[in-house]
Amino acid sequence: MKRVELVGSHLETDQPKPWLTEGREATMERVWAFLSYRTDDSEDYTSFLMSSLKSVNASAAEGKTTFEFTVKRQHSNSFGTIHGGVIASLVDLGGMAAIVALTNHPFGVSVDVAVTYIGPAKEGETIRIESVCHKASKSVAFTTTMLYVGERLIAKGNHTKFNNMTR
Repeated sequence: MKRVELVGSHLETDQPKPWLTEGREATMERVWAFLSYRTDDSEDYTSFLMSSLKSVNASAAEGKTTFEFTVKRQHSNSFGTIHGGVIASLVDLGGMAAIVALTNHPFGVSVDVAVTYIGPAKEGETIRIESVCHKASKSVAFTTTMLYVGERLIAKGNHTKFNNMTR
């Protein structure tokens, strides 16, 4: 089991970090609570995604999360496959979830989101979203998200977040 590097943040202090030893269910619940905090607001873009998202697994100690997402018509382009913007949003949400799992802190704004589109996902298919936070410091966090339909990789993304919430 590879340990994620945590530098320059509240994670580096001697303060207790109980979330790093919590169980899978507690981590999933904590991450899901963060992701769904605004879904009652129909104007929020996450509500467009959250109805199709299901939490599967999370590890605070490893900074990893796994979700499933069912592609619906509203997520599709004119070819009946998932729109690239939806995939980019899933990379964004997946990366944020991994950061929250690891740091118990939401961070703030995206600095960079890079997505490589490898293959399609059709309406009705379920996408597995696996994200990991590789490093979280006081000011920045780095994540990678892989999206699969079955065992077929359909997209991968890297996401860098700036922590503007400590100012």
